[in-house]
Amino acid sequence: MSALIRSQRKMEPQERQAARGQQYLTFAVTGEVFGVAIVSIKEIIEYRATTEVPMMSEFMRGIINLRGRVVPVIDLAVRFGRPRGEVTRRSCIVIIEAGQDNEQRDLGVLVDAVSAVAEIPDADIEPPRPSGRSSGATSSRAWARSTRGS
Repeated sequence: MSALIRSQRKMEPQERQAARGQQYLTFAVTGEVFGVAIVSIKEIIEYRATTEVPMMSEFMRGIINLRGRVVPVIDLAVRFGRPRGEVTRRSCIVIIEAGQDNEQRDLGVLVDAVSAVAEIPDADIEPPRPSGRSSGATSSRAWARSTRGS
């Protein structure tokens, strides 16, 4: 994952103006608030059952057919090393554009609930985590995490 952020406190409007950042869609995963850069998001859809794909990583929830396109769906809780959560009526799939250079692909990310759009200062962004690929590539270019309440 890339561009994780942590914020311990709410910023005052003057501070927000001085610490220009990007806008992030915030969402809950196992009780924590995370976010992804709004420019990476294609759409948010209601949770629907996925088709399992044999011999895939545990965090790979399956695939869905989205208007004729096959879109892989990952369980973000499992990807972050947490137990697989229960799907509720607030669960949804955030469709993001992920990849590198000219290889952009749609990816579904299962989250517990979508919260809001927040502006995150650039100073709170941490370096990307490697995705585990041998090339050292990252799986996303703009993830954010906040430790404050939603």
